[in-house]
Amino acid sequence: MKIELDRDDLVEALRHLEIIVLSLDRIGSASTDMSGEEQRQVLSDFFDEWSVGARLRRIRHLLAVAFDYDELIELFGDAETWNSNHRRPTSEVYKILRYIETTIETVDSNHRVAHCSELTSDGDELRRIEFLSDGRIMYSDRRNASLDTQFHEGATMHVADSESNTSAKQREITKEDFERLWSRRSGD
Repeated sequence: MKIELDRDDLVEALRHLEIIVLSLDRIGSASTDMSGEEQRQVLSDFFDEWSVGARLRRIRHLLAVAFDYDELIELFGDAETWNSNHRRPTSEVYKILRYIETTIETVDSNHRVAHCSELTSDGDELRRIEFLSDGRIMYSDRRNASLDTQFHEGATMHVADSESNTSAKQREITKEDFERLWSRRSGD
């Protein structure tokens, strides 16, 4: 079934998405030198000052005109949403996870020598365990990232993305293997 949308409306929706996605990417890059509290404040300021909520509502309006109300209820009536008692998503996109181990062959003690990643079906990293050549192990998730951890967004990370001038190998590992490593972090 083809859907017809006005080209100008589609361009406007894409413009809003581009602003939000690129800004979040830039905030992510800039936040590597920030504390967790500073990161939360920058994101909060961005959402407020750049009217992210209004932009997303506008995008929804521009795209929803192609559907009648009953269709939208049928398609999204059971959509999972945030509330004060339900802060983390449990939808299928987050249940379809892959676990990748990347080994990087390097002699420089300042570089990571391996990391394991938990990835969504879209290839976004949710958690990462980094094994450094000096023996340290760093555990990071979306809420508690180590200062120098940069989470990968988008299509599954390729070996070339992990380190530019090194040799790297990737292999899929099991959820159990990842969880066994994750459970070793202190404080659990």
